[in-house]
Amino acid sequence: MARQKRTFLGMSYREVQKWNSENRPKLDRQQQQKLKEQGFRNVGWESVIGLYLALDALINPDPEPELESSLEELFLEAARIGDKYQTDEDRATFQREFDREIAEINALIEEQFPQPQTIEFIDYSR
Repeated sequence: MARQKRTFLGMSYREVQKWNSENRPKLDRQQQQKLKEQGFRNVGWESVIGLYLALDALINPDPEPELESSLEELFLEAARIGDKYQTDEDRATFQREFDREIAEINALIEEQFPQPQTIEFIDYSR
């Protein structure tokens, strides 16, 4: 039975080791020493992967991580997944309750923040 070759980000064990060896010198001595003190080594799959991730984070810091998906896309995906596990009756019941809640919230907003009947314009021009 042939054993499947393990890879990390498409790289073999030796390729990850080589990447680590080539990129570790890009760090200053203090950072290299800190990695050593934290137990990062370039031997053994788990250690090699851990060192790769640590080096990558230090060499390519991400000042502001970008979201792969917008919040709206995430909610839509969650709804799509949830729909798989609900019947049509469940969805209809939820929609009725949701519409009722929205109507109650709108009523509270209108009560607390009534819309003025007249619109005032102020002309600052000369």
